[in-house]
Amino acid sequence: MDFNNEAREELLLALQTLEQSYNSLDIKYKNALKVQANYELLLSERVKELQCHSRLTEILGHSDYSLNESLSKIVKILPEAWQYPEIAEAMIQVGETNFATENYEITKWKQQIDILSHGEKTGMVSLGYLNDSRIDPNEPFLDEEYELLLSISGRLSNFIEKVRVINSLENSEIKYRNLIENIIDVVYEIDNNGVITYVSPSIEKLIGYTQQDLIGKPFLLFVGKNAEYLNQRFLVLTEKGEIENEYEVISKTGNTHWIRFSTKAMFEDGKFAGGYGTLADITERK
Repeated sequence: MDFNNEAREELLLALQTLEQSYNSLDIKYKNALKVQANYELLLSERVKELQCHSRLTEILGHSDYSLNESLSKIVKILPEAWQYPEIAEAMIQVGETNFATENYEITKWKQQIDILSHGEKTGMVSLGYLNDSRIDPNEPFLDEEYELLLSISGRLSNFIEKVRVINSLENSEIKYRNLIENIIDVVYEIDNNGVITYVSPSIEKLIGYTQQDLIGKPFLLFVGKNAEYLNQRFLVLTEKGEIENEYEVISKTGNTHWIRFSTKAMFEDGKFAGGYGTLADITERK
């Protein structure tokens, strides 16, 4: 009997030990599953983040899109990068203009970051959930999602500033060209070989030649008997940096005109690169 009791006790102890081991392994297994699930979630979110940046790069690099077109397309791709895209909506605001997904509305579950330009707020980008059906109301967003939104706002800031600079330069160029093309005097530019690289349209009224007739050709082809003299003056320009001359030219129709040339040299890295200046018809003064 004592032997049987001892055997039973040993068996019960062994079973308890096995049960404890099983429970310990079960806990470890469940913890491992949780860790794996967290890694898979982070990996999935990382993939969505990279896809978002890739699509953002594609849109920002599309030169045919205007600023408004680009922002309209960008705002539509943002919800897809968040944990629950089916209930996520986004908005980008620049100045007084808003670009939003179809069902966007302000809720208490949202993230918002300002878009800055030279330290000043020029807009904001916001992303929120429409309801808390799938989220933790206390922590609706991942830390990585905030970092992603911060990165997006930085890229939008750089893009908006770039577009504004380009637009400003284009507007300045249009004004400059309109000014040049509507003044009476002719504006021209030549390279270091004396080849005409630009001449304003008013040249046609002066001597009958169009821009297409002149651009890409040496200016000496159009000065007749003055070619040798002006070639010498061209060499003087490379040394003195500025010259002014008056002489006769023959127009495309064979008429004689007295022209005053005023030319300034251009230098790049200390080397002569050509010249620019104006031509004025002084025939009536002669």
